[in-house]
Amino acid sequence: MAGRGVQEIIGAAEAAVDRWRDRVDEVEVYLLRQTGRSVSAERDRIVRGSASADVGAGVRVVAGGRLGFSYCTDMSDLDAAVERAIALAPLGQEVDGLFPRVRPANVPGLRSRPVEMMTVEDLRDATAAMLDRARELAPEASVVSAGTGASVEEVAIANTSGPARHFTGTYFSVGLSVLFRTDPPATGFEHAVSRSDDIDPHLVAGKAVEMARMSRDPIRREGGVPPIVLRHDSLSDVLEFTLFPALVAERALEGRSMLSERVDDVVASDLLTLTDRQVMPAGCGASPFDDEGSRSRDLPLIRNGALVGYLHSLSTAARHGAEPTGSALRCERWSSSRSYRSTPAAVARNVWIEPTVEDAVAEVEDGVLVVAVMGAHTSNPVSGDFSLNTNVAFEITGGEVGRALKPMMLSGNVMDLLRGVSAVGSDLTYHSGAMSGVGGYIPSIAVEGLTLTS
Repeated sequence: MAGRGVQEIIGAAEAAVDRWRDRVDEVEVYLLRQTGRSVSAERDRIVRGSASADVGAGVRVVAGGRLGFSYCTDMSDLDAAVERAIALAPLGQEVDGLFPRVRPANVPGLRSRPVEMMTVEDLRDATAAMLDRARELAPEASVVSAGTGASVEEVAIANTSGPARHFTGTYFSVGLSVLFRTDPPATGFEHAVSRSDDIDPHLVAGKAVEMARMSRDPIRREGGVPPIVLRHDSLSDVLEFTLFPALVAERALEGRSMLSERVDDVVASDLLTLTDRQVMPAGCGASPFDDEGSRSRDLPLIRNGALVGYLHSLSTAARHGAEPTGSALRCERWSSSRSYRSTPAAVARNVWIEPTVEDAVAEVEDGVLVVAVMGAHTSNPVSGDFSLNTNVAFEITGGEVGRALKPMMLSGNVMDLLRGVSAVGSDLTYHSGAMSGVGGYIPSIAVEGLTLTS
């Protein structure tokens, strides 16, 4: 909401809160405006450019001690949205005070003026540069898909506890997938996202081409329980559907998590330290406050292998006598994007896993590097069990990446994975959830105790 019209939009929300504050227990208006531009390419050529904009408000009220929710896409409909929320409150959960005074933390680097100013033409040039670089490096290969995007996300919260607060964040993303039409076909891909315009499209193209070139002529490897390095891509997929749900207080404190009643217990290798860095400068999942107005902070979750605590929203914190952890995010089901159409829920939103070595692969004498997996969404979030296809994997020999491997089945339990960590690399790469609001800077890790089946 920064820029022209921001004060009018926030003013409308504050006015609505004032009009209703004496007629209900509490009122909250959550404002979200998202604008974006993108360019995509398929089959070696740019096929489309687009621009989008979405603005709306999510309204929550506490009426008669119960919580009601509604939303609108027009600020002139705010009163009607409040009325709908009040009408739905008798069906909502019982609450005892909910909306805090919003006190933002200082988080620099969330907003980039160059990203805000990017046009579709700028993105077209960046996409064309990726295509040209891929053709230069591998004329015999085909670019399956490529794309660039620039977006601005503006969030504001007004409630009966204090004045409205807002922040603006930007995102620049670049991605490319390339194919060698060998038998079997060999693919490579790379993707990067940042708050600023510091991504080099040529570098992204180069990494994708290199992976595809290395993936040619895969060999079969016998199954077993070798040392495995999960590259950041595959580790992100595994953790999204196993560990991260287990850290949510609503699951853990109701017995629906393998981490239930495990606070202060050793649950992982002492090499593993995991923090939700909500105030990380320029962090892609960082913000001054969460989507309920709770102040952001650095939140330790696992420290030297010991479980420190869980992720709380305002409601779970109130129900269990805990403090909110600044972890609330509003995302629709099976989506990783913020939405005013959804109520907030606790997530790990800017995870950082502390490195212990420069290169996890270099720590393995004879093993397997798993770059990408398929089927992570089928993992069991209660038990932590998973069974996945490794669609991109390589042998490791003498601490170096070797020949490509034919697809195998990777299976295990996330608790075994955590306990088996033997090295954490320094290649932390931001990944947003494939089907959820989780996100974080994930490294490659060396791990023992997982099973590969050929």
